[in-house]
Amino acid sequence: MIRKRPGIKYLIVLSILLLSGYSRPAVALSITGLNEHAIIDGGSGAHELSGITYIGAVAGQPDTYRYYAVSNTQQRMYGIDINMDMNTGNINSATIVSTVNLTPGSDLEGIAYNRNNNSVYVSDEAGPAIREYSLTNGSLLSTLNVPSVYTNNLRANRGFEALGRQYNGESLWTSNEEALAVDGGLSTINNGSTVRLQKYNSSLGYAGQYAYLTDSIENGFPQYSSELSGISDMVVLPDGTLLVLERECDAVMFTPHCRNRIYAVDYSTATDVSLFDRLDGGGYTTASKSQLWQNYFDYINYEGLCLGPKLNTGAYSMLMISDDATGANGFEQKLYSMTINGVADPVPEPSALLVLAAGAAPVLLRRLKSA
Repeated sequence: MIRKRPGIKYLIVLSILLLSGYSRPAVALSITGLNEHAIIDGGSGAHELSGITYIGAVAGQPDTYRYYAVSNTQQRMYGIDINMDMNTGNINSATIVSTVNLTPGSDLEGIAYNRNNNSVYVSDEAGPAIREYSLTNGSLLSTLNVPSVYTNNLRANRGFEALGRQYNGESLWTSNEEALAVDGGLSTINNGSTVRLQKYNSSLGYAGQYAYLTDSIENGFPQYSSELSGISDMVVLPDGTLLVLERECDAVMFTPHCRNRIYAVDYSTATDVSLFDRLDGGGYTTASKSQLWQNYFDYINYEGLCLGPKLNTGAYSMLMISDDATGANGFEQKLYSMTINGVADPVPEPSALLVLAAGAAPVLLRRLKSA
């Protein structure tokens, strides 16, 4: 009697799925806002925290997690220990526990953790520049190349506000906050601003550049030149999905007022504009965006965003951090907690799975020979 050999068929199918980059079907993303919480200074003198990144759990302290936030005026980053309700995602406490000086740098805005080097990438809006610093002592480890279209055409205070990195290092993203001088106008109450989303690959080489249209200013008074609506930060989810935080600040009844939105970005049909000297003449397709969340805040300028640990519910925590403008005009320095559902869990590296599959093959063959 001839016996069937399902083991060989299973191994072949498994190998095809692994080699083709198979993953589970996508689940719709959704974000829920939770609570605001003040940051305890801890005697650090921290001000104008503009970017935040998640590092990991703090040993010996249940439900406490270490984050690092970067200041846009002090050339420093601050370690923040955040205790969190792992059932809800609400913040119980947030305390600054360490200070690390960063040089060089002038207007540091975005920050993203690199677990492989125990380092962080930090975007400098004034450069514009992206540098890698040691998390231990703040020493400069490397400086990324930046496309010349940014360095030659940057508008003051509209540079690399945002920075996001995929957990496994497969991609790193940045963006100018509002349009370069050759790409169109700044945001107004009638029009958004066209920015360039810049992608880097795992080797930190250029991997694509895509036009993206920010929202127009929803309310306000056009005579105030300080009003703006642009990208202030980014998050790259484990599966590579790009989220952007758009931040609008304006004046409503003469009260400082900020509107924050989080969008999921789809650039699959967008034109790669890496070779476009300017975007104000058209001839390209912009990336599309889907709004996941929006909220309004008075006297609180949330401009940093990061993904946090996975909660007991299966959702992920997510945090925003606000720039207090050194307390000017009553602005406060706070954290805002959120949960995000539908995040695809990190998929094991294909190479590791293939090793397991290859290791299983001799066992399957021995069984077949003995059958």
